[in-house]
Amino acid sequence: MSQRGKRQASRLDDGPVATKRRKARCATAALAEEEETPMEVWTPRPNSDLKISAIYNRNASEAPAELFRKDLISAMKLPDSEPLSADEYWIITDQWKQEWEKGVQVPVNPDSLPRASVTVVSQASSVRHHHDFRLPKSKYIKITKNEDFKPDEHYLSPIPSKAEKVCSYDLDNCDLAWLKIINGERAAMGYHPIREDQLERVIEELEIRCWDKVQNLIKSVEGLGIEFDENVICDVCRSPDSEEGNEMVFCDSCNICVHQACYGITAIPSGQWLCRTCAVGQRPECVLCPNKGGAMKCTRSGHKWAHVSCALWIPEVSIGCVEKMEPITKISSIPQSRWALICVLCRERVGACIQCSVKTCKVAYHVTCAFKHGLEMRAIIEDENADDGVKLRSYCEKHSVTPKKDHCGSTSEDDDCKRKKRK
Repeated sequence: MSQRGKRQASRLDDGPVATKRRKARCATAALAEEEETPMEVWTPRPNSDLKISAIYNRNASEAPAELFRKDLISAMKLPDSEPLSADEYWIITDQWKQEWEKGVQVPVNPDSLPRASVTVVSQASSVRHHHDFRLPKSKYIKITKNEDFKPDEHYLSPIPSKAEKVCSYDLDNCDLAWLKIINGERAAMGYHPIREDQLERVIEELEIRCWDKVQNLIKSVEGLGIEFDENVICDVCRSPDSEEGNEMVFCDSCNICVHQACYGITAIPSGQWLCRTCAVGQRPECVLCPNKGGAMKCTRSGHKWAHVSCALWIPEVSIGCVEKMEPITKISSIPQSRWALICVLCRERVGACIQCSVKTCKVAYHVTCAFKHGLEMRAIIEDENADDGVKLRSYCEKHSVTPKKDHCGSTSEDDDCKRKKRK
């Protein structure tokens, strides 16, 4: 066997060696031979002692993309020097492949690989020795103790309770940098350093308590205080009332309030909701008025924006899908005479104005300016089933009637009579 080992060792640098299947010999004869002649043991040599041509399959002069060591394959063909029992090895039944003769792939630059680091978080004496797990006899394993649990039939596993005690927070680079600074300050004051596992458990506990507090605030009156504000009105229809199926929804970014039907919200989302402008991260200008902000939708091209209220009150403008309240269409149908009107409230000739509904009055103003100055803007429902059953009426400061509270209340007919008397 020693001669055969020498012959194989002499062929290490000659290239791939054909492997042959050896016949099994008598066990006693093999042991006797091993006692007479010591077996050759292969030990890896340092890389400095090995020639590049003997280790790597490398023919090109430039830096290779991948390297392969041939000596490791040759070492695999040497006979084992240590006798093993049957339960200490596996027999590989695969046939030897010729491409394996190429070698074992290794890193091109081993020094650039990151090195593993180990941090000791507890002393070896404090480590508990875990015993081998054994299945309970004639019992089923359960991880929860519910009404179906029976002590004589089931075994309660402690794994869930142990899993709950495991910290789920992992420190990131920012946490580690902060911990390094704090430990430096504590060392200067003579205090013990804070371990990483201690900081992880503290941060996890803070997150749990913060989450519980936020949930309690959401369920309390403090978290829902904005819904009890009587001054909150819809940015489109200017009404403070809401009903089932047409709730008032607030944007989580700009905090505007709109009815579902007024802004085309088919279903209230369970989480965060953003209006169209906040969703795209823009603060565009309205093509129909000089005022910014508010409930806006874009045109069919997607480049121009307008207030939904402006689109509803200007008669020539329309909305493509009434259910979704977008896109805003027919802006090109606005006559030039409307674009030339000057708003009496902001004194600007920008956008398109509407005029007082009194026939003899020609006062013009922007829709959003009228809302801002508290002018009377009404939507009168004449026929709910008709497509054009809602009539929009707006009045200037002169013809706007300030509502007065009395026992009978005021009606639209009384207001019309008052306006007729003022003509």
